[in-house]
Amino acid sequence: MSTENSTSNGTPTTILTIPIPVAPEEILLSLTTHGFEAYVVGGCVRDSFLGLPVKDWDITTNATPGEVRDCFPSKHVLDFGIKHDTLAVLTDMGPVEITTYRSDSQDSLIEDLRLRDFTVNALAYHPERGLVDCFGGLADLEQRILRGTDDPDARLREDPLRILRALRLAATKGFHIEPATQAAMLHRHKMLRQSACERITAELMTFLRAPSLNEYLLNFRDIFAVILPEIIPSFDFDQKNPYHCYDIWRHSVESAECVTTTASYPLNPDDVSLLRLALLFHDLGKPACWSLDTRGIGHFYGHAEVSADIAAKALARLKIDNRTAAAVIALVRYHDTPIAATPKKILRWLRVLGPDNFCRLLHIKKADTLAHHPDSHNRLEEINRLYEVYLSLQEQSRCFTLRDLNINGNDLIAAGINAGPQVGHMLDMLLGKVMDGVCPNTRGALLEELLKERESCTR
Repeated sequence: MSTENSTSNGTPTTILTIPIPVAPEEILLSLTTHGFEAYVVGGCVRDSFLGLPVKDWDITTNATPGEVRDCFPSKHVLDFGIKHDTLAVLTDMGPVEITTYRSDSQDSLIEDLRLRDFTVNALAYHPERGLVDCFGGLADLEQRILRGTDDPDARLREDPLRILRALRLAATKGFHIEPATQAAMLHRHKMLRQSACERITAELMTFLRAPSLNEYLLNFRDIFAVILPEIIPSFDFDQKNPYHCYDIWRHSVESAECVTTTASYPLNPDDVSLLRLALLFHDLGKPACWSLDTRGIGHFYGHAEVSADIAAKALARLKIDNRTAAAVIALVRYHDTPIAATPKKILRWLRVLGPDNFCRLLHIKKADTLAHHPDSHNRLEEINRLYEVYLSLQEQSRCFTLRDLNINGNDLIAAGINAGPQVGHMLDMLLGKVMDGVCPNTRGALLEELLKERESCTR
């Protein structure tokens, strides 16, 4: 990619080369061949300048949706975004979205860019016509500044979700939010309640994957409190406990930060947002469980279970998928439960949680400990020992999951078990027997154990 002088009046004078993949470039060519304007726009242009991989290539055009469809008679055109004047042309690289300009005025491209959220997203590019940069987006990119386009307050009123998007972009791409835009975000933050929970959740989960996020969770906590009001009681709550050096919210934020900065054993990148979500919830039950002993030391008996209940209600409201929600709730419920570093005890917990959640729990315990007072960091040795014992069990090819059993549902049905829930119940029973050392993990022994179980049930 190369550039020379930029433009500020909408006239594309910049000499610029962006390596556009074949599919979106062919779409641009088809639209312009039919006499329409067309540009790649928004995040794909922004990320190209930043040298980041581009996930989606979006196109803006003065063609109406009907005219767009007519330009691609041999293509499969999807109309899932038709209410927003958006169609998607199905290509070898997936769907490429094409949206009609957001204004039908004479300067319709400029008006379309004006109505976009931030200057760094208000960039349009065509291979022959160059870059259209009406609002200083290129300069803001170079300085890593996030600025609302034209009138930041107006842009946020049009779509309050942009408040959360600003924090997500700042955290994930290293932008600094300029003062006027930041002031508008804080002024309009309660409008986030108007946004659909699915859109909020998508932004939140992406935000939680950022390399570092404590600055945003601490400085913009009132914004996050709109979408997660459960966190409010934890703000500035003095724990009055020698194991803690932060208030509850600061501790939760610091522990979430520690997930990526201090992982000393393998961390699945796909787990980062899940783990951080669990850590933001893990101590929210403390204010309701707080008590002070005669020495003036604070205690929080039963807070893990209360925190798990809080998490369950919040996750349901946010419409988090069932698998993620179940994992988060389990991690919150057991984050404070002591686990002895013996094979027998760890096998028990592997049976309760499964290998994935057990490893996640170790990450939770480690991050939680690191956000305690340094005097309590000696607990880290215990957590590391748990992982060492788990690895030794893994090296012994011990059976942890139904996938590891040398028998499956078809075998059980062939042995006379009725298809349906009973098959799953019997498989769980056999897994427990193997993990407890009662039954070897061989097909013959498992079928024999199954027969014993059936006979005991018929007596």
